[in-house]
Amino acid sequence: MIPSLLLVRLIVFLIAARLASMRVKQINIFKNATDEDVLQLRNKGRCWAGIGRLGRRSEVSLHHSDKGSCLTNGIVMHELMHVIGLHHEHSRYDRDNFVKVHYENIKEDEWYNFEKVNPDKFTTHGVPYNYLSIMHYKKDTFARPGKISIETLNPSYQRAIGNAID
Repeated sequence: MIPSLLLVRLIVFLIAARLASMRVKQINIFKNATDEDVLQLRNKGRCWAGIGRLGRRSEVSLHHSDKGSCLTNGIVMHELMHVIGLHHEHSRYDRDNFVKVHYENIKEDEWYNFEKVNPDKFTTHGVPYNYLSIMHYKKDTFARPGKISIETLNPSYQRAIGNAID
């Protein structure tokens, strides 16, 4: 039996390799030929995924071009974690106890990536805030040049956040 984390990494590697080699625009993954549940992997110019399943469909965009790519194990795993329903760690409703989001340094069209999740629609399940989560952005994600978007209230984690994605 293959340990689950190893299996996830293998799947991520295979998906990334397949997308990179084919330069595809879309891949549909079905449980079987007659099933309506589908995971759509597309290249829509950015890296993103819907949170959870939308109807019977989940969509992930994994950008790859000569100008850049998000086909790294960490980023692909991050996007697939969105598919199974996980939000960004820095979007937790209790995040203000752990980080300060500097909206003044963030490009306005990216503010939505830093919104707190409504506690009526999200639970932490008692899990402590995780600065090292693969779902945490780096300190300067979507920040204006030379600025930071996220400041950890515990300074010892400032350079660590977001590194799980690399």
